[in-house]
Amino acid sequence: MTEEEKEESRSKWVLGAAVLLVLVIFGILYYLFQSAKPEVKTIEELLNESINGKLPEERGYVYNEVYPFVNIDDFWYTQIKSPQGTKLFEMPFRYGPRDVANVPMAGAFNETFFNENKNFFVTFDPIGNDLTHIMLAVGDFDAMIVNVFGKIPLAACTRNETKACANRPIVTCEDAAIPVIYFRSSEETGVFMNDKCVILSGREFDIIKSTDRFLLSLLGIMPW
Repeated sequence: MTEEEKEESRSKWVLGAAVLLVLVIFGILYYLFQSAKPEVKTIEELLNESINGKLPEERGYVYNEVYPFVNIDDFWYTQIKSPQGTKLFEMPFRYGPRDVANVPMAGAFNETFFNENKNFFVTFDPIGNDLTHIMLAVGDFDAMIVNVFGKIPLAACTRNETKACANRPIVTCEDAAIPVIYFRSSEETGVFMNDKCVILSGREFDIIKSTDRFLLSLLGIMPW
């Protein structure tokens, strides 16, 4: 073998060894990365850990010794059955039962009327305050009612004062031909029920608390 052939052979060996070394290093780094990654658990697994008391209170608890809740990315999740008991949903709340236990509830809600109607009105004051928080509350409420109860929300306004309300029905609690959910910006936080109409009231995030308080009662998790 000539010197040139020997040099070429050494070069190929060095190149192959370098490639092999790079692959080994990448393999080690990948293994270390995978080993360092936290175990990702499903909501159901976390709920089971909550039931078995394996989570700290700030991450999970069992409400009323029946309903487990777990906190994931600042949302409280629980499992909810459809009214027919045929489906199981993992639904998020911005506030858990403990967070809304002190939200006042007054009046009586006509559950029979609600159950008998496929549609319901969602109404608000288009020139009122806290519209950003009201839209958050409406979105949360509609998602829960559509997914779990299979009902259809109809967007409405309490007055015709903006372009957004020009083609919407004008609905207040006095117009309750079907169930009405009125999201109201007010210094008075709470859930105020008047037979066929429910007023979810508060300022800023308190209106979302009122919404979650009502939903948790509607789902049978919290008392009326």
